[in-house]
Amino acid sequence: MTRLRSKGESPTFDCYLYPGETIRLHGPSEEMLIGTISMDDKGEVTFCDVAGVDCRFQVRVGLASVFADIARRRDAQDVEYGGPDHDDRHLAAEWLRFIDKFRDRAGIAINSGADYEDHLLNIAALACAAIESSRRKRHGASIISARV
Repeated sequence: MTRLRSKGESPTFDCYLYPGETIRLHGPSEEMLIGTISMDDKGEVTFCDVAGVDCRFQVRVGLASVFADIARRRDAQDVEYGGPDHDDRHLAAEWLRFIDKFRDRAGIAINSGADYEDHLLNIAALACAAIESSRRKRHGASIISARV
């Protein structure tokens, strides 16, 4: 459940809201509103609390939010698999096989919405890991720092 707190008439929220998610919203007068997220194809979210109050939120569905999701997935992969030390053991062909595996899964899940996007995030994060590893190998170091 996501908890949102607003101050003023036009609140801005920096969080991710997903269709079907239950949220709690503290209104301008500190009243608690509880509702369920529904989203249309323009990224508009309708919030309806149990008393019938209807509020609109504009949700960012652009490139910045996609990149943020990919970065979070990359971080999770590093935690799960061990980061650069693990990644740098893989050959280029192995990275392509990993990506193919998730591409096949995305193809199967193409009509399921969230699962489809989840597989696409894995593909994007794996591609980033492959590029990071390739660059480390090409430059011969995991971390390069320079002072001028």
